[in-house]
Amino acid sequence: MVLAGLTLKDSAAALEAHAETAENNGRDRITVAGVDADDINTVAANANTVADDRLILVAPGIKANDLASGKVVNLTASYAAAAVAGLIASLAVQVSPTNKTLAVTGLTTEYNDGQIKKLITSRVMVLEKKAGFRVVKGITSDDGAFRQVSVRRIVDYAKAGTRIGSLPYIGKLNNARVRAALKATLNGFLSDMVLNEALTEFTLDVTATREQEIAGVCLVTMVLKPTFSIDYIKVIMNLA
Repeated sequence: MVLAGLTLKDSAAALEAHAETAENNGRDRITVAGVDADDINTVAANANTVADDRLILVAPGIKANDLASGKVVNLTASYAAAAVAGLIASLAVQVSPTNKTLAVTGLTTEYNDGQIKKLITSRVMVLEKKAGFRVVKGITSDDGAFRQVSVRRIVDYAKAGTRIGSLPYIGKLNNARVRAALKATLNGFLSDMVLNEALTEFTLDVTATREQEIAGVCLVTMVLKPTFSIDYIKVIMNLA
């Protein structure tokens, strides 16, 4: 979800509210916003105002070909956010945007290594020029369990699949036979996620106490272990 052409200052509140409402309604969203300006101080100040596992903060702006004038024009980071959103939408949930290229003409600012490291530490999804124009690290503005964009998407996908797989069983008998059938359906879905390398493993249980049977409640309990992407490669060399 993006708000085209709007800076973080103008869009953050609306994006965060939308993501929260959508999640509460079972329609999970990831939002993407651009920083207010490319300079390091502004980007760092923007990063200090957000910390949300459903909001991605992108810097810097991008260059693009203006079809009307035929010239290359500078666009703000909100347009970079739109490019990032398109990239993420094109990837399978388990595939990280880290090191993926963007179809842009250029960047309005090229940060040095020290600046890139500082911005990544501040939870900013930075773009860099390196054999094309790439996402340095596919992260959200959160510093917790859902720091990696791919992990957030994997869990959202599992939630959506569980809702869809469970829907045909609503209104059926709440007994051991039907619950076993529900478990088999969900087990098949989660097993496919393992085969597709979105999960490394999972546990699943479908239960109901006698009181829950009377109340029409069936409890699905899952423990998921998502697959994490490689963000860095550490090389150790022994010279003799």
